[in-house]
Amino acid sequence: MGIWMCVAWVSAVGVPTAHADILETKGRTYLGTLDSLRQGDVTFEIDAIDETVVIDLDDVTNLQTDGPRFVVFGTTGRISGKLLGIQDGALQVAPPSGASINVSMSELWSVSDPPANFVSAFLGNYLRYWSGNLDLGITATQATTDTSQFLITVGGKREKGDLEIDLSASYRLGRQKDQGEDATKSQDEIDGRIGIRYDIKKPIFLFAEVQATYDAIQFLSIRTQPVLGVGYDLIDTDDASLSAKLGSGWIFEKYFPRSCTDSNVACEDSYAALSFGIEGDVELPWDAELSGSISYRPSLTDWSENYLIQTKAAATLPLTSHLNFKLSVKNDYNNQPSEGAIPNSFYFNVALSVTL
Repeated sequence: MGIWMCVAWVSAVGVPTAHADILETKGRTYLGTLDSLRQGDVTFEIDAIDETVVIDLDDVTNLQTDGPRFVVFGTTGRISGKLLGIQDGALQVAPPSGASINVSMSELWSVSDPPANFVSAFLGNYLRYWSGNLDLGITATQATTDTSQFLITVGGKREKGDLEIDLSASYRLGRQKDQGEDATKSQDEIDGRIGIRYDIKKPIFLFAEVQATYDAIQFLSIRTQPVLGVGYDLIDTDDASLSAKLGSGWIFEKYFPRSCTDSNVACEDSYAALSFGIEGDVELPWDAELSGSISYRPSLTDWSENYLIQTKAAATLPLTSHLNFKLSVKNDYNNQPSEGAIPNSFYFNVALSVTL
């Protein structure tokens, strides 16, 4: 019986070779290749089953590599060398020359292949607390009515300790042309947002954000929304999050002059507003992710007749480690739009997303 158990164990984890990385968890040993370690997740390719797994760093008891790795730790620390193992809560790293050093597991930020160039080194070291995405979507049809749409979105997030900074900007353009007619714009929007979150004491946090929007189809020259408030994490796990936010701010809107020709219609609108919001995300099978948010911002003095509701949702499915397929929807409802515009504007996009 003991012999057959040994055979089964070897079949599961592989036979030690001269060139293999070693990862040990509580009760298991894996042989293969360490792909990366970032933000508490270890990505490891197991030789025996030719499969890549992601393991929580808290479950790892030992980690050794056959070749050098680029280790980023602390606020500015970095070193290249072989990983010799984990002992007394520290990862032992042996540089090409000199004595090995111990990197506290609590300060360990990332482990990756040595950077191939300056750009890779810069991204891995100086931007260690940043993650980002670049989304690009293009659609076109040619028939009785020709249409084309273009979307580009850039986003970045910095997470360190209790502070989180979120930046995003997007531009969408759409054109439509009927036979025998001149082409007209169906979409023309620029949107930017800066958000800051600071955890006072989990699950309570403070937040501040500023959003600015230009939408030619809605005759909107500019809309700004600075908001301050407090939030509460209803759900905060590795697989899902859900937060509620309450705050106040100021909404300013300015419309194109051609949309306010009526003497009774103002070209500008501004008001103090309350802000109610919910946002969250959840991990799905196949490493997919679903995220969304909704905000309701009514005027303090005319809450039933002057308000703005904004909703966003996105589903992301990874194709490779950095390339994703992304579906996104966005809906804005302004119950007091400019003259000649309808209150609701809805957008649906399919895009490829590159994550860093």
